Amino acid sequence: MSRLVPPIVKSFWEKAVSPPVYRVIADSSLPLRAYVHPHSHLGRSLLATGRYEVETEEIFRSELRRSDVFLDIGANEGFLSAFAATLVGQDGVVIAVEPQSRLQPLIEINLRLNNAQRFHIIHRAIGDTSTGTARINLYPETNNGQSSLMKKPRFGWTAIRREQEEITFITPRDILAECGVDRFDLVKVDVEGFEHKVVDALLPLVREGKVRKLLLDYHAAILAEFGIDAADIHRKLIDAGMRVVKGDPTQLTSYLLYHHSCVQ
Repeated sequence: MSRLVPPIVKSFWEKAVSPPVYRVIADSSLPLRAYVHPHSHLGRSLLATGRYEVETEEIFRSELRRSDVFLDIGANEGFLSAFAATLVGQDGVVIAVEPQSRLQPLIEINLRLNNAQRFHIIHRAIGDTSTGTARINLYPETNNGQSSLMKKPRFGWTAIRREQEEITFITPRDILAECGVDRFDLVKVDVEGFEHKVVDALLPLVREGKVRKLLLDYHAAILAEFGIDAADIHRKLIDAGMRVVKGDPTQLTSYLLYHHSCVQ
């Protein structure tokens, strides 16, 4: 559809429908501060209620400890990375992985707003090799968390503004070496239908017990469009030594929390 829209019409549409909006600093009840777009899902939620993804917040509180290493795959604007930083403290490490170049400064702003001490921001996507490239489909700033290597914007505003960005990859093992850590105490994965590739890349470290806990957001509908069964991803994790401690493995449509067998 976007190819049928003349550039002058696209330009007019973007200016008319999306006038300049300035980001603001929102305070949450965690306590946590975030530099947000007031019309985004994160911004609206924080500004209206002071909370965001309450169930995820509770999982972070129960699973992260001081001095832990947290790996955020699909960090988006870094809100959850910043929250994790407040939990792991100055002796812990937060590693935010996000392929969208436009989000790199936002991740750092949100980490620094919350006095994160030891963190790494990796401008790449997770893969089973650190070579090759791909293209990510970008959604507008008000919904950039929907950007995906798999799904594409389809109708209306997102279709007219369809954009892509070329990205590169990094393996989880290379992240260990690059960041000077020897394990991941908690890994959060939210990658909009690319989780099968991310899990395949993590499996060698899972088998070695170097991924101790995994919070995985399943996007079964997106996976199904490409002939991928979310249950196959789940079985791979179980076979590699993981067990489910929170969530329903018969309904792979949201987050499941796994612990490795080495975690008591």
